[in-house]
Amino acid sequence: MIGTCFRSIATGNGLTVSAGLAYGMLNGCFVTLSEDTGARRISIYVGPQEQPAPGYTQSQTVSCAQQICHTISTASGPDNVYALLTGGEALPALVLNHAGSVVTVNFQAAPEADAGVTRFITELLPQVAALTRPGHCILCCTDASGAAVPVRLSADTVVPMHAACHRKVLGYTAPSPEERAAQTRATLAAALGGLIGAALWLLSAFGPIAWGLAVLMGLLPTIGYDLLKGKAGRSRWVTIVICAVCAVLLGSFGAAFITAHGEWMHDITVNQANGIGYLAFAWASVLNPVTAATLTLRKSLIAGFILGAVGCIGCFRRTAESTDTAATAERPRRLRGKF
Repeated sequence: MIGTCFRSIATGNGLTVSAGLAYGMLNGCFVTLSEDTGARRISIYVGPQEQPAPGYTQSQTVSCAQQICHTISTASGPDNVYALLTGGEALPALVLNHAGSVVTVNFQAAPEADAGVTRFITELLPQVAALTRPGHCILCCTDASGAAVPVRLSADTVVPMHAACHRKVLGYTAPSPEERAAQTRATLAAALGGLIGAALWLLSAFGPIAWGLAVLMGLLPTIGYDLLKGKAGRSRWVTIVICAVCAVLLGSFGAAFITAHGEWMHDITVNQANGIGYLAFAWASVLNPVTAATLTLRKSLIAGFILGAVGCIGCFRRTAESTDTAATAERPRRLRGKF
């Protein structure tokens, strides 16, 4: 999400705010504004490839992106008037991304740096705008002014691209049949792990000693998914959590019906005499708030969700560790708006 400073800049300059970013034309440059806990970023789209800066030839390898970095560094000076991140920070002040097509400028996140960020936008962006080609598609390198769509290449970078080029890129990055088959096998393994955990959880109907088995309803789907090398990232924890929740529900209702079966067998003669069918009696027992079956269901659901969540802790920890890798491998996604 972008903070107050960037949001006011986006609102005042007609930028599009979407997916936690602000992007669009700002003082002659196509930029992306983004933030995290450690820095604020302005990513400047230079052009579809590294072009020689004015006054240089291709053999001299001084690209427009490098010239922009030099201009920013020189203008900032030893006093750091634009509140860029310094050498002692976790991130460098200037970074070249996507083969020199994007210059990312990292600013300090402190509120007192707002004036420096605003000054940078007002003073420097117009100067570097002549070194950029904001209307050119990053893929086909042709002028796409008026027909380009914003495409999110990474977590903090939006670039212009023809709609046809975006569809082409999606075709290149689409999962192969082997990858889809592997993901299907991993999903089925997670579901099987949930079913095994639910089957073991049915033992909770016979006493609290079996309640520790609820951990397996979160643990077994995780193990099954990882053994068959399912896709990392968000799809991993979503699949595992869905399997774990279904396992808790299935096991808890199964335990409640086992308890209802015991009640049926206890009064089987009376039930048969009254013409109450087995399934009708069991379902009525589960829905009745004062029966032993309902008590079992409540206890199973509460314990199942709590202990099942414990079994899923490893899933969330592994997902958090792979977040950066997943973000860098994110497929290019089209965002709102045109330019």
